[in-house]
Amino acid sequence: MKDETKFFMCERKKRFSAKKHAEARLKSIRKKGIIVPPDAHVYLCPVCSGWHLGHAPNPLTVKELENVRKNDKTKPQ
Repeated sequence: MKDETKFFMCERKKRFSAKKHAEARLKSIRKKGIIVPPDAHVYLCPVCSGWHLGHAPNPLTVKELENVRKNDKTKPQ
C-alpha cells in the first residue's frame, strides 16, 4: 500500500481503540450541532485495526466545495 493511501485512509484520522468509543464521539459531534455528512459512520480500519469516523467520498473537488460554501454564504436568507 502506498504511503499516500495510508495517510488518507488512516494516519491523518483519529484512532479509537473500540467501536463504542468511535460511536460515542460521532454521537457527541452530532449533538453539538457540528455539521457532518448524513452518511457519517464508524468503520474498522484495515491499516491500523483501530476504529475511525468516515463518510462516502465527496464527488466534488475541494475547489468546487469552496465555491459552493462561498455561494451559500452570499445567498440572502
